[in-house]
Amino acid sequence: MEKIFFGIIILIIIIIIYGLSYLYLGGFLVGYNGGHFIIYKYTCADLCPQYGSWSKKYFGDIDENACIKSGGTPEYITMAGVVEHGYNGCNPE
Repeated sequence: MEKIFFGIIILIIIIIIYGLSYLYLGGFLVGYNGGHFIIYKYTCADLCPQYGSWSKKYFGDIDENACIKSGGTPEYITMAGVVEHGYNGCNPE
């Protein structure tokens, strides 16, 4: 009985930590690479949540050139009726 109680307490602590990481980072923390946190984040352009997707991204402001140098892939977002594509972060390999 005592093991079950401690298991439930540990599960609650993990849920709280992941909930706080989502609130602070804007996504779920899933790793660390090259000096940057990697988060799993939901992104959508103009019609949320129907036309969105989940992806891994580096957390923070990483410009396109630094993204390419680090081996990542720049992500661009498109809004309906907009010709230009906006840089939306860096996806790790």
